[in-house]
Amino acid sequence: MIKITPHLVLNEIDIQDQPNLLRLMHQVYPQTYAHLWQDQGTNYINTVYGLENFQQELQDPNSLYCFVVYDETIVGILRLLDNASLVDLPNEPATKLHRIYIDNNVKGKGIGKALIDWTTQRAAKQGHTIVWLEAMDTQEAAIGFYEKQGFSISGKDRLELDLLYPHLRGMYRMWKHAIKMI
Repeated sequence: MIKITPHLVLNEIDIQDQPNLLRLMHQVYPQTYAHLWQDQGTNYINTVYGLENFQQELQDPNSLYCFVVYDETIVGILRLLDNASLVDLPNEPATKLHRIYIDNNVKGKGIGKALIDWTTQRAAKQGHTIVWLEAMDTQEAAIGFYEKQGFSISGKDRLELDLLYPHLRGMYRMWKHAIKMI
């Protein structure tokens, strides 16, 4: 358990948690992203959080994969990838904020900000100078949130997945400096 605030902790996910992870993501992911997909994201969720892919992701020694727990209730996930270079700043040691999904029922409680702050501090402690992420370019609320947290757009890409509507495949790469808090 990693304590972020008195109300917010991270619990590392293990292989036996996969059924709970899959259930959680079927609840949380479509709240924000169903409109991007021809099947509301069902195939994506089943593939990414299915047992085979999940096992592979857990084996990555540079990965930290956690449930986000707020007031003793699992409300989302956080996955970080250490030593993950950003193509736009290849010489900067980096942590990638690979996945952050929080249930809409607890948005506005400071959870996202607390997780971003903790992630940037963790990255700095590990000697990384930047934290970066990818965000769908049509997700204005998410992009605005990340910009408010100090992220800047560094480049653009496309997510080429079959069931994703072609006109909604754009992604921004965003980054910010990792800062040690005193």
